[in-house]
Amino acid sequence: MFIYYFLDLELTMLNLDCVFLKTLSQKEGDNPLTTVLIDADKEQFILNLWTPWHEIGDYLPPYTPLKIFNVDKIKDEESSYYSAGSKSIIVVDSDILLNATATNSVSFCPRSYYINEIVGDTPSPYIAIRGSIVHDALSLAVSNNSKPSEELSKVLDSFSLQYEYYGYKKETVFQDVRKMAESLDSFVESLPPNSLPEILFLSPFFGIRGRIDLYSDDNIYELKTGKVSEEKDIRFSDLLQVTLYRYGLQSEIDDSPPDKGNVLYVGTNKLVQKEANPNWGLLRYGMIHRNIAYRISHIGYVPPILPEKQQNRCRNCFVKHYCALVCAGLNQERRCSTCPHEQLCTKNALPDTHIEYFNKFSKLIRFDKSYSARNLSDLWKLSADQRIAKGKAISNLILENEIQDGTSTRLLYSCENNSELREGDIVVLSKGTIKQGFVSTGVVSSISNTSIEIETRSIQEEVSNIDMYSIDVGYRRQQRGLFNLLFKRNAFRELVIQEIETESKPVKGKFIPSNTIQNEAVEKILGTKNYSLIQGPAGTGKTYVIAKAAIELAKQGEKILITAFTNRAVDNVCKYLLENGFQNFVRLGSSHSIQKEIRDYTINAYKKQDSEKSIGDILAEYPIIVATTTTISNPVFEKLGTQTIIVDEASQMTEPTVLSSLIEGNRFILVGDHKQLPPVVQSPKAQKENMGISLFERLAESNPGSIHLLTHQFRMNEKLVEFSNNRFYDNKLKSFDNLVKFQNLLELSNYKGD
Repeated sequence: MFIYYFLDLELTMLNLDCVFLKTLSQKEGDNPLTTVLIDADKEQFILNLWTPWHEIGDYLPPYTPLKIFNVDKIKDEESSYYSAGSKSIIVVDSDILLNATATNSVSFCPRSYYINEIVGDTPSPYIAIRGSIVHDALSLAVSNNSKPSEELSKVLDSFSLQYEYYGYKKETVFQDVRKMAESLDSFVESLPPNSLPEILFLSPFFGIRGRIDLYSDDNIYELKTGKVSEEKDIRFSDLLQVTLYRYGLQSEIDDSPPDKGNVLYVGTNKLVQKEANPNWGLLRYGMIHRNIAYRISHIGYVPPILPEKQQNRCRNCFVKHYCALVCAGLNQERRCSTCPHEQLCTKNALPDTHIEYFNKFSKLIRFDKSYSARNLSDLWKLSADQRIAKGKAISNLILENEIQDGTSTRLLYSCENNSELREGDIVVLSKGTIKQGFVSTGVVSSISNTSIEIETRSIQEEVSNIDMYSIDVGYRRQQRGLFNLLFKRNAFRELVIQEIETESKPVKGKFIPSNTIQNEAVEKILGTKNYSLIQGPAGTGKTYVIAKAAIELAKQGEKILITAFTNRAVDNVCKYLLENGFQNFVRLGSSHSIQKEIRDYTINAYKKQDSEKSIGDILAEYPIIVATTTTISNPVFEKLGTQTIIVDEASQMTEPTVLSSLIEGNRFILVGDHKQLPPVVQSPKAQKENMGISLFERLAESNPGSIHLLTHQFRMNEKLVEFSNNRFYDNKLKSFDNLVKFQNLLELSNYKGD
């Protein structure tokens, strides 16, 4: 703490945690000032915000937390107040951790960052794919004590889906990246054995998170495939990234700058290493842009198009065509005479109802994303025991097995599991305490009450705890589905937004002769022209109907996509396809999230049969594609040539989640039961604005004629069905036969009744 004296005022430099209450006044001019009211330790104070922090008062909602570093506390005889100016740093809502790389995106152009947020998940450009391949080769080499060039072929196989999307062959990509990988070989060989690749850090101190390419002997290394020669200085964007990473690893701030970092450039096909020297000014610049990213991602700020004098940046922007689409389509900012995207622009706004729909669901996705991001703070605010009690963590792990599998490692732990974790969840691996510094992450590939298997890219020496880790991939893909519905040519836009009535043609056949109701459901699906709903209460054979209908559609030469929210539901569809003697399908997804008996029908399995076949060829060859909504919403799958999309578990998904699977086609079939579990919505604000109403339920309410109810149940004694039948289904549910109707526990060999 530093104390200065100026006239009769005492000025103290310190750090402050406080809560924003309201803006009191604003003054424009050469040195703008915003005066706000804050709460610090349950006492209210005045805070003067000078440049570059004065705009904070324009957009913050009340009760937003602030961290202020190097703030002036000024005392006079009557009162005291705080002042933050050019030497201070303010972090808005630091419990929300933004990716540190967002600062570079905002620094380049706030509008491009906004476009990436509003468009959602997009295909990575080839130059980025190439860079990711070299990164993964480095990471794998460090983990396996090998050379990046030796790992290259394996890594290329794992990226085949991405580069084949652009028409590249493996050999072409190999030649593009070979020398870059080779230039890292001697560097990797010189590393000490405790080096860790792909390390995640979380910094609630500065409201950022990031993934460090390599951590070795307290040195951090960032790998870049850009072309920087020995004679050139380190790129500013890379210097900024290292600065944020270095400060992000700290748990306290003092006068001294953090340790240096290193950037490895291999774009010239030889290794050029540059030293990065972080400093307070760079950190302040980063936090200014971090706060803008927060404003865009979590408050809904829409940045303007760059002013004319900065529009040379638009030429190199990857999202400029999206920028033009969004500007015109949402009728945002129509400076057409000076806009650099005039040749890309349609100049046509969407209808008001479409704009309203897009803005409504973008807001609801943002609400849920923000709520999920804030829940991440449990990792450092709660003890390990408290996190376990909330069902978010597992402790006392015992490592039973470790298997190297391609580009990742599988770790099998025995444990006592009472958590809410499930297959596919992203988790943090730690020793139990997560405060400041780095952690490893992985994906749950299988889980039971007594064990958990994690697929990971980097491993710390000791792991005793696993915690749930929320990131925004799912939300970005929901946003992508929403964007596609509004901005891509498709047959579903009016059906979804305007709730147009279902259209069908009569179809008759003996598809399921033993069950008239199920047979009629198959007929309804085959006769659907635009969409239909199959309502299946518990145990009525929804999945069986899906499989039978898909097989019949395939016989007619159609391309069918079957999707569901969970891997279990998707695998059950695959099992029914196989039980009906149908093997002509592809199951998309990670092999470890797929049940063993289905793995022979994955892309990897087909590639092993014929390594010369491209993934595109495989997807084109098979008439039925089966995947979770998360997998199929990857933008590389948007051109499968699908005619019919069947969505199982549709009533348990939010509307944007269903939209993320409606990637193309002429008709869709939603299968579910809106009288059972609704979608899971985390945010109370989103719940209040009806995000918990699924697309299935909305269409069922607006067009009851679109529903076909499956009424024969195969699962329960009639007494167990009685209440729900009475309450929700107008007593239409019937047991399939007396064996089902009168079954009881006494028939079970291991049950001893009175």
